[in-house]
Amino acid sequence: MGIFEKLRSSKYSQEKNKVEINSDVHMEYGLPVHHSDKALEDDLSVLEKCIDELKDEQKQSVKLFFLEQKCYQEIITITGFEMKKVKSYIQNGKRNLKLCVEKEREQY
Repeated sequence: MGIFEKLRSSKYSQEKNKVEINSDVHMEYGLPVHHSDKALEDDLSVLEKCIDELKDEQKQSVKLFFLEQKCYQEIITITGFEMKKVKSYIQNGKRNLKLCVEKEREQY
């Protein structure tokens, strides 16, 4: 089960206040922290869409770092990317995600 399916699952809904990723994602991308399940679903859909739009290297690095909570060394081992590339992919991916989320939210 992928991270977005986990976030959408009823189990997650029951425990969402215990899960750090929820508040981290919301704080990082300026999404409201306290809102309805519908709003949470909308936010997750936007975030998922924006992650899918990242370049492959950024997408892979961002997912491993933020969603799977892997450290840089684990990402290097999994992907074969160099340390400076991993840092760059995460930094640029994070910036691109933020821009994409802001753009998507303006369209609502």
